[in-house]
Order: sequence, then structure tokens, then C-alpha cells
Amino acid sequence: MEPMAHDFFTPQPIMGTRAYYLRNILHDWGDEKCLIILLNKAAAMKPWYSKVLVNEFAIFRPRPLCLLGAIERAEKQWRELLTTAGLQIERIWTAEPESQSIIEARLAGPGVDDGEST
Repeated sequence: MEPMAHDFFTPQPIMGTRAYYLRNILHDWGDEKCLIILLNKAAAMKPWYSKVLVNEFAIFRPRPLCLLGAIERAEKQWRELLTTAGLQIERIWTAEPESQSIIEARLAGPGVDDGEST
């Protein structure tokens, strides 16, 4: 993994990498801005190869937490946001309740559930 500075509101300059890692970024933005960020990542992804790894809280409370201008989203909210960006969650990794998670997502599309690859 190589960290790189990048304005995530502009198109992703590196195309087709194995993973795009976003740590503690999306909780600072509302859904509209997050959608721009995620759409830029999705446009750079290679189907059946690239993943987006979102390192944020995926809380299991019925309502999200808002604190100091940040929003901690519930799992359902993550699913809705990522789906809107054309991504499908494969797995949410959480070590213990109410701790940060890794949300692993890939491009959604025809045949994603049947194991076929292109």
C-alpha cells in the first residue's frame, strides 16, 4: 500500500488498483459529498479486481450519531450510500461492537452474485 495525497472530489488519478482505502474521511461529509467521493473511486475501479475499503464506524444503533460536524453511519446507511455509488458491500469487518469497521465493497453489476468473472 502506498499512501498518496489526492483531492477526492476530483477524478481518481490512479486507475485499476487492487484497493482504494478511505480512512476516517466519509464521516466528515454528508451523503451528497460522500457520493461524489465514492463515484470517483468507482469510476477508477477495475471490475472483479478492485475494492474500496472504508475504515469508519458502522454502528448498529437504530439511529446514527452526529458529533462535532461528523456523522457515524449505521450499517443500513452504508449499504444505501455504497449502492447509490454503484458499489456492493461484500463484508463488514468489525472487531467488537461500537468500534471502527472495515467495509469491503466492489463494483456492483450484472452477474455479481453468480461468481462469474470477466
